[in-house]
Amino acid sequence: MSDSFCSTVVTFPEGAIEASSTIVHIQRVLGLDPKATHWAVFTEATPFHPVDPTWPDQPGDTGVLLTDVGELPVTGCVTAAVARAGGELLVDAEITAKRGDPEYAWLVCHLVADRAGDLPGRLVGTAAKLLVDRRRRRRLSVAHTACHLTGLALNVNLADRWRKPIRTDGLGRPDFDGVAIVSSRIAEDGAMDTYRLGTSLRKAGFVSEGFADGVSALQSAIETSVAEWVRQAGQITVLTKGSALHDRRTWECVLQEGTARTSCGGTHPQNTGELGSVTVRCAFDPDTKLLTVATTVVPS
Repeated sequence: MSDSFCSTVVTFPEGAIEASSTIVHIQRVLGLDPKATHWAVFTEATPFHPVDPTWPDQPGDTGVLLTDVGELPVTGCVTAAVARAGGELLVDAEITAKRGDPEYAWLVCHLVADRAGDLPGRLVGTAAKLLVDRRRRRRLSVAHTACHLTGLALNVNLADRWRKPIRTDGLGRPDFDGVAIVSSRIAEDGAMDTYRLGTSLRKAGFVSEGFADGVSALQSAIETSVAEWVRQAGQITVLTKGSALHDRRTWECVLQEGTARTSCGGTHPQNTGELGSVTVRCAFDPDTKLLTVATTVVPS
């Protein structure tokens, strides 16, 4: 790596999809496909959003880098880290440090298909134009906000199932979404969230008796809540504590019920009206105690 070990400056929180920056390092790494090697291209700044290895909900951006050797397609974007005191570059799942550890520089890794030639020798220190796939970014951003709204709607419609005080969400409701979620995956057409209604949740005060019988009604209620928030076209802002990749970011959404906020490192549209049509499908497995919530979005 370069001697500076500076974390990547990111502009995706503000919705940027293009930028110009200097290439600071290139090396071969295993990519998203473990059978293939890629060039990992690092720049001082980028509009590309990388997948987070600790909570890989939103996929990394794709797009293109315009360089002195031509157009380099970016097939994926992941997070990397390197100790500031020196050491091996850690990519994606290789990272063992806690996110934001000040002893590490946190980097956006643009994955470019392997190609012959001395790419590092020809490009390090030169300027590149970084262009994110606009259509894919918008669809992922809309799906991510739909995911957050579905979580808020779950909290609204399950609020009366709590018999003990529990932490609340940004609208002041018991935070079922935050407490029970075990995985979240966002795609271009929506999201799939999985929640566990196990012993720990019951001990925390959640009443699960009769839950399975009410899943259909819950699904309808979630859709109704989300549809109303989409109709409101509430303003969305991604608040940041700084411009570096590791800096804390918060999704803020202004709704008639109040302003919802939740920690989030992803990308989002400017308002809820951009979600268009949102469909929700819920399924509960009484054997595994898992609730799956599938959200489908057709953007406006």
